[in-house]
Amino acid sequence: MRIILNVKEIGRKIGIEAKLDTGCQDTARERAAGEALFHHLGDHFATMEQTAKKLKALFGGKR
Repeated sequence: MRIILNVKEIGRKIGIEAKLDTGCQDTARERAAGEALFHHLGDHFATMEQTAKKLKALFGGKR
């Protein structure tokens, strides 16, 4: 089981895309644990997205 994160900048927006990749050989217990962890981390992903937006605003998006 994997959690895949992509941080994207599209125009002026920054977004974090998270996917849960379950393996076909995962047991039901492993799948349930992975899903619970994924949902728990969802709040952290949202916080990371807000922080990225604030940093971009602070530095003006300059490279």
